[in-house]
Amino acid sequence: MIRKSLLILLFILLGITNAGGNEIKGNIHVTVEKMKNSKGYVKIRLYNSGEGFPLSGKRSLESRMVPIREGRADTLFKDLPYGFYALAVLHDENGNGKMDLKWGFYPSEGAAVSNNPQPGLVPPSFEEAKLVLDSAGLHVKIQMNY
Repeated sequence: MIRKSLLILLFILLGITNAGGNEIKGNIHVTVEKMKNSKGYVKIRLYNSGEGFPLSGKRSLESRMVPIREGRADTLFKDLPYGFYALAVLHDENGNGKMDLKWGFYPSEGAAVSNNPQPGLVPPSFEEAKLVLDSAGLHVKIQMNY
């Protein structure tokens, strides 16, 4: 009986906070730091699933080319439904729009993902980089790896 009452209360509260069928939304402010120079731009991709993360831009929810100022880059992803997200970042120093590779598999330009996992031989997973947007604003600091 208590469990049933708690479930009913939960549904009522969810209905109040989501009145009119509107999704609850927030913003993700991204700051990329520890850039080795200000050449080119930073490509920041936002994902809402592990499909294609972090290498496929076609599978990203949104992609931005952000200018570098004083060794850092900032952008704001607005009006995102609450949920799970991950960010992939590339410092495209030569501005050719792609990740350049050494020896055919190792990035020769800076790369990083949200949560700043240590770089390894394989790209980080969505789970390692996953963020939870559950408030009006989330500020994420990503440190570039070279």
